[in-house]
Amino acid sequence: MSSLSLFFRLSAQEAAEIIFAKSASNRDFLGLSGQEQNDTLFALAEEYAEQGREDLARALLEGSRKGADGKPLPSLMDIPRYSTKAIKLIERAGSLHDAKLRALVKTWQR
Repeated sequence: MSSLSLFFRLSAQEAAEIIFAKSASNRDFLGLSGQEQNDTLFALAEEYAEQGREDLARALLEGSRKGADGKPLPSLMDIPRYSTKAIKLIERAGSLHDAKLRALVKTWQR
């Protein structure tokens, strides 16, 4: 089984935890600042939101994170720079998801 197919079998929370773990290790390996990591995670949440994946966007924005040293980090939602944008992003993802479901139901009703 490829790692990609495993990723899609995980819950949104499990997928976010893997992403957070990779993010923490990237800080050590690539020397990315905390701000760069936060920006990268937010951009990833934006990508999932634009796909209507509210579950993954929410998990990335609200999920518990740890730094490379194992110490807890605030969720992106709890960081003032991201909080308002994160709420809007989750709302957008939910709207897109709902629109996709409505379109699917219309297709089935034909």
